[in-house]
Amino acid sequence: MSRARNLLLLRGIWLGLLVWPYAVASGVPRPLALAALPAVLALLFGDGLVRFAVRIAAALLLGSVASLQTLSIPGVHHLLTAQDPQVLTSFVTSVLLWFTALLGWQVFRDAISRTRLLWLWLMGAVVLGINHRFWGVAADIPTLAYIGIGLFLLGIPEDEQIRMPIALASLLPLAGAFVGLLAAPAVPTTLPAQNTRALNLAGLRVAVTPENLPSQVNINQPVSLPSTPLLAIAGVPRPSYWQEAIYNQFNGDAWLAPPGARTPLPLTAPLLPPSATGIPTSTWHVRVTQFVPGSIGPVIYAGTPLGLQSDGGPPYEVPAARALYLPGVSSYSLTLSVPTFTAQALETARYLPATDVPPADLMVPESLSHEIGPLARSLQAGTSTPWQLAAHIRDYLNSHEAYDPNFSPSRRDDPIGRFLLRTHLGYCDQFSTAFIMLARLDGLPARWVVGFAPGPYDAQSHSETLLAKDAHSWAEIDVAPYGWVPIDPTPSALAPPQPTPKPPAHPPAQGHPRGDSLATLLVLALAAIGFIVWRRPPSLRSRIQHLENGFSRLCPLERRIPPTLRERLLAQSPALRQSLMPVLLLLEQARYGRYPPTERDVAEAEQALRAIRRVDRPGRKKRPPA
Repeated sequence: MSRARNLLLLRGIWLGLLVWPYAVASGVPRPLALAALPAVLALLFGDGLVRFAVRIAAALLLGSVASLQTLSIPGVHHLLTAQDPQVLTSFVTSVLLWFTALLGWQVFRDAISRTRLLWLWLMGAVVLGINHRFWGVAADIPTLAYIGIGLFLLGIPEDEQIRMPIALASLLPLAGAFVGLLAAPAVPTTLPAQNTRALNLAGLRVAVTPENLPSQVNINQPVSLPSTPLLAIAGVPRPSYWQEAIYNQFNGDAWLAPPGARTPLPLTAPLLPPSATGIPTSTWHVRVTQFVPGSIGPVIYAGTPLGLQSDGGPPYEVPAARALYLPGVSSYSLTLSVPTFTAQALETARYLPATDVPPADLMVPESLSHEIGPLARSLQAGTSTPWQLAAHIRDYLNSHEAYDPNFSPSRRDDPIGRFLLRTHLGYCDQFSTAFIMLARLDGLPARWVVGFAPGPYDAQSHSETLLAKDAHSWAEIDVAPYGWVPIDPTPSALAPPQPTPKPPAHPPAQGHPRGDSLATLLVLALAAIGFIVWRRPPSLRSRIQHLENGFSRLCPLERRIPPTLRERLLAQSPALRQSLMPVLLLLEQARYGRYPPTERDVAEAEQALRAIRRVDRPGRKKRPPA
């Protein structure tokens, strides 16, 4: 590609860096498609109806890919008939960002003069920096790249000859900005934090039925669970979640087992203290059988175990984890007290007094991204009860993050920060852990539960089969006066029996300051400012620069030493020399003359250049002027 086309493509990438963070923050299904729009338009830039039609088609295609969850006909039908405001808000935001990218491309494409480039550089850097620092927009890397490319463009001389010393020197402030960003102190949280070291050891899922509670369960690793049947449960009135253990200490990378060894369990009712009180319950009598002969290991249960019968030795427990163990048996019977949560009960739940909350149930790791704090506070706005807050966090995760059981997390630190702010992909461990961290940052005690989601259920025999792929994790919140209430924020799973909360008196926005409302507002403001600047008539100096660029493209001449404008013209055909001589004289007057060209002289030169482009542009079929 020519040097001018390379610079045009660079400006397209430059604009894409400005669009991308807001597309991510607004929950656009495919933000990279919107970010790539200006660069694609730069590659397809040129005169003629064919190129114009190709640009329109490419813009519509990228806009559709970015705005729609799926391009299938059922997916489009679901969008048109959906009653969920989150889906419609995401689509409308995508369309607004698409229009903003198109309008911004007009501004960035015509930004040739140093004045406009400097104005765009300052405006974009300030907007990205402010939103990243104060409202949590994940724009650290885009801001640095935007600053670097802008300095590179400002360092290019006006004759478009890229001098490497100038270009490299223009990138030095980028290194200084990067160092400054790393040295900037993180926004502190007001809640206690653990001073623990992130352990990068691979944890094992509890569902593999180990002989003891794993010391840690790492959420920063890929999982692949088959459809192998593990357990059969008879006598189940309805599908249920089956709990194995709880964890409440998160070090930023893994959930750590509560301290305490296995101790003999007295066979008295209840076997474990009730996790929830004051809630209507029903009594279940179930029998659990393992498909593969061998030791059961951890006992699975729903609600609170009241009685346990087996042919093996005495059971053991880990009280802090609410985990039960039966050595040497392949089946057992349980009597369970299973609570039934109602909308009326959960709506009347209250926050626990601060003095009654154990510090461990509110701790967050120091490695957790400081950008999650503003997100948590925004989700709490407008809620008055703990269940409203929990449901709002759950609904936010369901609408802004995507469930992917085959997702392979990165081995880098802070998996929850990357999940909420960058990748937006994860499985149950990321969803449940993110829910707990957001709840704890808002002062709502929460803990992590591992076990099984509901498996295939036979309504006639009242039996349920648990498969290996049903291994699952969810959360519990502690509220007054009922105690621990389960909630599953993973969108792919069948949620535990829990009613939908009533909306608060002042419904909070379905987003947060770094999300839909702020992103849309700032992008629209940016588009309005850009439109005003674009509609302003260009200065005489920028018009002369545009003439020089067009002249250089029509008169290509490659030499080791950059040729002068007259040398470029003398190397062309006689007809082209004669047609471009007025343009050359004007450019030489502007560069070397005592008096600058007048408005009329520049207009005549522009008209001559347009006429030449129509009949004698390199690479186009010649045609006589109209």
